[in-house]
Amino acid sequence: MVPVSLSYSKKFPILKNEIQLERQIVPQTFCENVGQKAAILGFEQGVFEAWVYPFKIVSDLQFAVSIPQINFFIEGQDLAQRIIVRPEMTTLVFSHDLFTIHWHLLTPVNEPGCIFLFDVDTYAPLE
Repeated sequence: MVPVSLSYSKKFPILKNEIQLERQIVPQTFCENVGQKAAILGFEQGVFEAWVYPFKIVSDLQFAVSIPQINFFIEGQDLAQRIIVRPEMTTLVFSHDLFTIHWHLLTPVNEPGCIFLFDVDTYAPLE
């Protein structure tokens, strides 16, 4: 696993959509976001693979969080709390007392590609 330092940058606007379903994560439940030429497939607690037809471009994609100041490390799967499904994207919410991460999964309807977007709110520097 490669550590990635997160630094503040302007966030992408996520517009409110009245058409959505939201509930608590159910472990080992299938989750997907698909278009006509690509797909993100995996499980609600945050383990995914991505396909751009006919190739699997990512396998076993997941993340972990480290807070170096307090010597803290935890797998993202252990923080999974909620799933929000909309027509345009699927969002997984991971939370801890010090931070909340919204992981947005997007697959364009007619384009060959996938987007994994992290929206991080934190009280401490994360890696």
